[in-house]
Amino acid sequence: APVGLVRGLAALAGQAGTFDKLTAPLQVDAAPTFMTLEWRPPLSLREGLHETARWYRDMRHGATPGATVGE
Repeated sequence: APVGLVRGLAALAGQAGTFDKLTAPLQVDAAPTFMTLEWRPPLSLREGLHETARWYRDMRHGATPGATVGE
């Protein structure tokens, strides 16, 4: 169903706030957990995405995952 239609129906039913809570993007701040556990991720988000893209590209071209050029 179109989101606008469902949002309109929710508003008519007095549930616009509930609808917004259910459809809003989930955002979590993991910083307090990292501090409590004294842990840091091994890669930044950017590095992780780069590694994932490289792995995917290598797999599409038949390369051995993690191999460097010339292997």
